[in-house]
Amino acid sequence: MASKLPRSSAFDNIVIVLIGREKVKFELHKGLLMYYSEYFRGAFNGSFKEAEENTVHLPEEKVEVFKLVNSWLYTRHLADTLEKETSLAFGLLLGVFLFGERRIVRLLQNDTIDIIIRKCTENNKISPFIVKAAYENTPTSSPIRKLLVHIAVHRSNPDFPSKHSENYPKEYLIDVVAYMKKLNLAGIETWTRDWSFFVPSNYHLPVNAAGTVGNSTET
Repeated sequence: MASKLPRSSAFDNIVIVLIGREKVKFELHKGLLMYYSEYFRGAFNGSFKEAEENTVHLPEEKVEVFKLVNSWLYTRHLADTLEKETSLAFGLLLGVFLFGERRIVRLLQNDTIDIIIRKCTENNKISPFIVKAAYENTPTSSPIRKLLVHIAVHRSNPDFPSKHSENYPKEYLIDVVAYMKKLNLAGIETWTRDWSFFVPSNYHLPVNAAGTVGNSTET
């Protein structure tokens, strides 16, 4: 099962991950990174420089994001409690999701989606900045796009997207309108503001036994 925790053999050799241009150093178990991430399996296998030196540098990643990733790798949680997880800023949660996108850690993406949905039940306002960042850094099939579209249609005010549309990416607005039309044709009511519609598994990426690969479902 994709939710299985890694075996004790994953806690083997220590490797170094350098984060950001400042090269902040993190020491982690190589087997753990390779268990969850197809990217790290490729980096630490074979004759690549990273495999020979047991060091990988990720200059584009942010330290505050990788601290959460590091916590998740060892505990499968981004924070000590559910309350602390939902108190994390949307920007940080999106950063973790996008790390999973770049480094092919699908199970991390799924767990982050779950936290975002829990957080949205308390505050369903998603800033244009978050939407823009998500659309600029994910493929069209990404579940985070699907979730953001569904939040707009099922949880926002009925005057969206006609109001404030200039603040959002054009591609996002097209997706929102297309989804509204799809629901209207099916006779499904929009703007219900009902969170029971948001089943986390509807926004999960398929994963294999190591929690890595798969494609999302359609909007």
